[in-house]
Amino acid sequence: MDQESIFAGLLVELRHLERGANRIINRAVKRGIGIVRDGIEAAAPIAQKSRRIRGRLIEPGGLKKSIGDRIRPATTRRVAEAKAGPAVGKGTVPAKYGEPVNGRGKRVVQYGHFRALGTAERWTGKKRITRKGARVKLRMQVGKRLYRGRVTARGWVVSGGGNASAAANQAVINEIRESIDKLRGGQTLADAE
Repeated sequence: MDQESIFAGLLVELRHLERGANRIINRAVKRGIGIVRDGIEAAAPIAQKSRRIRGRLIEPGGLKKSIGDRIRPATTRRVAEAKAGPAVGKGTVPAKYGEPVNGRGKRVVQYGHFRALGTAERWTGKKRITRKGARVKLRMQVGKRLYRGRVTARGWVVSGGGNASAAANQAVINEIRESIDKLRGGQTLADAE
């Protein structure tokens, strides 16, 4: 039996419950997205040496520490939503891995999305100025225009999440089954049929 048909059967079982269906779904989704987060974290690249950014020494491994997850729980009017990745649900990492933001002492790893998605070729010298709503113009820098390079996209978020998706789906199925069994007083789904 494939996972889609198993999910469909479990959703039918959840509809027949009088109470607690949303709590079961939220717990299962939280367990599944935790496994996806761990898969992305395991695939995150680690720099070989420390480096200086704006005069601060940054230790390697901050990208791994910045991987988080967030869940929007299911209610009677909406389905559960979850996501995982760099800087998701996390505003801070330990001080030795990040850099201060707005002088408030919070620290983030700001380069996570660049490493995951990549950038176009970048040059210094362009500055966007927005005035009066949607009117946007570009102003060129005075002086020499320099080539900043291009960050190539690395597929570590997609590959890490993809590798963990089967295990996450199975964890969700197991969590829903166990929770339904507990609500039925120890009677398993197979016994009920």
